[in-house]
Amino acid sequence: MPLRPRQRFLLLAGSLVGCLVLCLVLWGDSALARKKPRLAVFPLKSMAGIEVSVAQSLTGMLSTALHETNAFTLINREDIEEIAQEHEIELQICSEEACMLQLGMLLGAEQLVSGDVGKVFDGYIVNVRLVEVSSDTLQNM
Repeated sequence: MPLRPRQRFLLLAGSLVGCLVLCLVLWGDSALARKKPRLAVFPLKSMAGIEVSVAQSLTGMLSTALHETNAFTLINREDIEEIAQEHEIELQICSEEACMLQLGMLLGAEQLVSGDVGKVFDGYIVNVRLVEVSSDTLQNM
């Protein structure tokens, strides 16, 4: 029996988030050999053909999966939104590296995760970036 679109989306999203988390955990030095870095997960930006709610769902899944690895100290979404509001930073349009780095420093984050979600035919494309705040180093995953 073929999968319905919603089931196909959930299966794809779960697999995708799992792969992204594995890449983030294994990237660079061993996460277990050093102190857990403070990580801020920025909302994934929805590209053409993607509803904002889909990007929000994928952001939530990514944050949850990263939290469950116990490799990071996650900065919660409410704190990110509060600091952004206090400094009059529009979080939904803060996709430029300079803006993300500024907000990351204000949050005391060592690393940031950001990205976007697009659609091609029946599939999704997710581009995730890991940014080291202290060195301004951007890594595409």
